Amino acid sequence: MVRDTVRLPDGRALGVVGSGDPHGWPVFFFHGFAGSRLQRHPDDDLAAAAGVRLIAMDRPGIGQSDRLPGRRVIDWAADVAAVADALELDRFSVFGWSAGAPHALACAYAMPRRVMAVALASSMGGWLIGPGANATHAGVESRRLARLAGVTPWVLPGLLRVLTHRARHHPQRTVEKETRSLPASDQAVLAHPAIRAMIIDTLGEAFRNGTAGVADDISACARPWGFDPACVNVTTYLWHGEADQTIPVAWAQDIAEQLPGCQPTWLPDAGHFLLFTHWLTILSALTPSTPSG
Repeated sequence: MVRDTVRLPDGRALGVVGSGDPHGWPVFFFHGFAGSRLQRHPDDDLAAAAGVRLIAMDRPGIGQSDRLPGRRVIDWAADVAAVADALELDRFSVFGWSAGAPHALACAYAMPRRVMAVALASSMGGWLIGPGANATHAGVESRRLARLAGVTPWVLPGLLRVLTHRARHHPQRTVEKETRSLPASDQAVLAHPAIRAMIIDTLGEAFRNGTAGVADDISACARPWGFDPACVNVTTYLWHGEADQTIPVAWAQDIAEQLPGCQPTWLPDAGHFLLFTHWLTILSALTPSTPSG
């Protein structure tokens, strides 16, 4: 595993961690809400088995990354392009989970000649505030966060400070409490000691710099992303669990219908954390038969 930060053209630092096969096909992985670069499968041998060089990154204001106030989802593409340039990567794939999924699509939209394939797992189905908003199938928690981000944004940092305190002082108890409300399939995934330990670690890392970065992440995903998903013309694979209580399957179906040539896989008994049980399958789908960089 290689840990580092990359200095961006505007002077900001971006937290990056590399794992898997250092000579493999590069795949950028984008974490979910209240996650960080640590939020990936704890068994790095799986990425190596898929022939993947996995590059996980902290979004602005999270973990080791400096904040970018007022950022939009589309702004993430420039950060990823800068990291790819620093790593001397011409072409690569992107993989986004949950709130990381819109950021993966942003990269495909902005860099169609560099992004060879996109994987979305437990994906958001659109933004919730402003023109083109799609809150029809969003979960209760997503709608609540969107209202806070759009109508009463000053309330959001206060609520996140409560979560920050819990994450820093009682991380294991916080994760255990949240796990109890999840479907059985998610509880089974999070019962794995290494995965549970990773979730605990990444929660603390998400709030390493306070609440601002996570609040920015919520606002960016809740508001217009800065591009039309229907204009993403890169091969996209989507996996979504029909038992997902965090992002209902109907919402994911909406985004799948918008994406030209999207290849969805609907998993009847899977929940929001399906990426950890399908990690090798997803990474393998992103690896071209004859990679060139």
